[in-house]
Amino acid sequence: MSRQPGHIVDIMSTFCEVAEANYPKNYNGNQITSMEGRSLVQFFDRDPDENGRDYIFREHDGDKAVRKGNWKLVALREKVVGIV
Repeated sequence: MSRQPGHIVDIMSTFCEVAEANYPKNYNGNQITSMEGRSLVQFFDRDPDENGRDYIFREHDGDKAVRKGNWKLVALREKVVGIV
């Protein structure tokens, strides 16, 4: 149990570490985009209140957000809509 925030992009990195697998740089002669996430394995056995990441940034389809602790700044397609 951990209160450490994660993001969907962290799943592949976590799976690769658990499986002791290397993420490929290419497949069938095609270059693969490198992983963006960070493995969450290090947080599995930590104190639930221990903080391991200062910021989480994300962008999807023009929408953006940055999170620090309990604060999140959100921008929808070039327009800042608020701080949560």
